[in-house]
Amino acid sequence: MTQRPPPPAGDGAADASRQVEALFDEWLALQESGGPESSDFEGFCARHPESAAGLRRLRAAFDRFGAQVDRLD
Repeated sequence: MTQRPPPPAGDGAADASRQVEALFDEWLALQESGGPESSDFEGFCARHPESAAGLRRLRAAFDRFGAQVDRLD
C-alpha cells in the first residue's frame, strides 16, 4: 500500500489570509463609496464571522499605518 504525503502546511492559513484581504478590500471600497454601510465595520464583520478576527487585526494594522503616514504630513 502506498502512502500519500501530507498536504503542504499553511495552505489553509494562506487561503484564509487571502479571504480576509479580499474582504478588507471590499470594506475599503464601501468606505470610498460613502454608502450607508460604509461606517459600520462591526456590522461588516458580523456578516463575515469566519473572518471577523482577521478583519479586525487587518483594520488595526491599517489604522496604525494611516497614523504613521499622517505624522509625515
